[in-house]
Amino acid sequence: MTKQQEVYLEGHPVSRGIAIGIPIVLDSFDTKAPETRLSDDALEGEITRYRRALKKSHDDIVRLKGELAREGVKDGVSVLEAHLQIIQDPLLNEQIEQEIRGTKRTAEYVFQVAIERFRKKFQALHDPFFEQRFEDVHDISKRVLAYLRDMKRMHLNEVPMNSIVFTHSLTPSEAAEVSRECVQAFVTQVGGSMSHTAIVTKAKGIPYVANVNFSKLNAMHSITMAIVDGLSGKIILNPTEKTLAQYRELKATMTMQVEELKEKVVNTRPPSSGNRAQNGIQVRLSANVELSSDFELLSQYGAEGVGLFRSEYLVLQRGYFPSEEEQFGIYKDLVMHMQGLPVVIRAFDIGVDKVVCNLKGGREVNPALGCRAIRFLLREKELFKAQIRAILRASLLGNVRILFPMISNLHELMEAKQIVHEAEAELKNEGHALLSSPKLGCMIEVPSAALIVDLLGKECDFLSIGTNDLIQYALAVDRDNQQTATCYNSTQPGVLRLLRMITSAAKNVAVPVSLCGEIASDPRFVPLLLGLGITELSVSCRFLPIIKHCVQHIKKEYAEALTEQIFAMKSAKEIYETLAHEYLKNMAVAMRGKAMPTNTQYDFTMY
Repeated sequence: MTKQQEVYLEGHPVSRGIAIGIPIVLDSFDTKAPETRLSDDALEGEITRYRRALKKSHDDIVRLKGELAREGVKDGVSVLEAHLQIIQDPLLNEQIEQEIRGTKRTAEYVFQVAIERFRKKFQALHDPFFEQRFEDVHDISKRVLAYLRDMKRMHLNEVPMNSIVFTHSLTPSEAAEVSRECVQAFVTQVGGSMSHTAIVTKAKGIPYVANVNFSKLNAMHSITMAIVDGLSGKIILNPTEKTLAQYRELKATMTMQVEELKEKVVNTRPPSSGNRAQNGIQVRLSANVELSSDFELLSQYGAEGVGLFRSEYLVLQRGYFPSEEEQFGIYKDLVMHMQGLPVVIRAFDIGVDKVVCNLKGGREVNPALGCRAIRFLLREKELFKAQIRAILRASLLGNVRILFPMISNLHELMEAKQIVHEAEAELKNEGHALLSSPKLGCMIEVPSAALIVDLLGKECDFLSIGTNDLIQYALAVDRDNQQTATCYNSTQPGVLRLLRMITSAAKNVAVPVSLCGEIASDPRFVPLLLGLGITELSVSCRFLPIIKHCVQHIKKEYAEALTEQIFAMKSAKEIYETLAHEYLKNMAVAMRGKAMPTNTQYDFTMY
């Protein structure tokens, strides 16, 4: 029997993590219902059949809501609330019933025609936000049609243990019904990082890679093993024993490290000044937070603060901008969870590429270079001020800081600060008790901001480097474009020199610098970042233990020497290989001599 070759696929990482398991391919054919004509006598029975399918679908969603609530996946619950609103829409259902009577066609045919009208309306808006929201309508339609056709739906919690599910698309309710013990990861041909499905999979901690073209692979059913790297977006089918051993060994090692450190930090309040590396390097290890379901994880993983609360997810989840009161409740909950530790709330990093229901805004050819983040907020000042008011009110309860996104010049920063001053004055006039003004900071994520750190730093209390955007703007690479994915490289000498320029200028004006991009959660970069003088690293909760472990085993002299060595190198490949080699070598020592994989051919590090 001929041994199958190792096959590599690439996609867009949506929910991070590494999984090894058995590939299960689910067909998702939306076959068209026949245009069958009904007799007059059959029409009322058809209406009854339609209502029965709605009722069963409604009961399914209510059941899933209860299961997610018991799991503590609050944001998944809010997604399914939106589904219930759609399925209970009296106007939609009345229209469907009228069309069944008027056309004398079957319920599934009329229902499919109605859903197709919805799809065309959403697509006509030419807006990614609404295109992704059609996902909710499509999810419900699949469920209703399955009951109309009396089809047995395959529940994802019925798949075998240790499955990696390959399917054309994944709906939020399908992700919600998953048993974590059964499904290790998802791989889909279509999907969005801002979709409701993405929110559910992240909340459940299930790796998910989208936009993977596996349709042209012959005999997918014959593939017996798959590795999903939800960090880089890489899929490995039929891995060799060598590759499999590397991933298994590394995953086991990282899991052990995470569990060991979690045991140490649970119920232990971190020192006010953060973690100290060997020989005096001081750094705070904070968490990036997107969802309210993450709040419970902060203490579990020993977060010493929230370095970045991505408030735009409040909008993306709901499809509208929450009111000042609604925001205040969420910010208050977060601040209370942190019990006096610093909480950095970033103002909405959103733009007309994600326009929500009540805002005007046309489609942009290149949203990344358009009206987003601070540009959008300064145009929509009432929305901006409502958010600032909510943050200021929450700051009375703890250590709250405000972060302005995508600042590109000093004028934008000064205008944003003026909004804060106006909001403070309004609240005081209304009788709200406020403490002294919270600390204000700005994101350094475009090259123009990196070049004027000396000017921005004098007007800020802190700076936060957003490497995800900084890299794409510095290298002129769209980080979501799979055709240029290999060009998006964190170890390019130009990127690293930009980081050194930022930290050096910040040091000259005595302003602290944090880093909240993805490289902060990559343990290979930790010595370099500490050597550059970064004073705070902010990462996803689940990666705090491994980063804390790295920090606690780094000596100041080593970090500084490695940093100088890196800046003497000329290629991204050489830098990458050096960082990977040094990491594995140091972890072997830190793990008390236990063997560590040393081959750096694959991007398998669980960062």
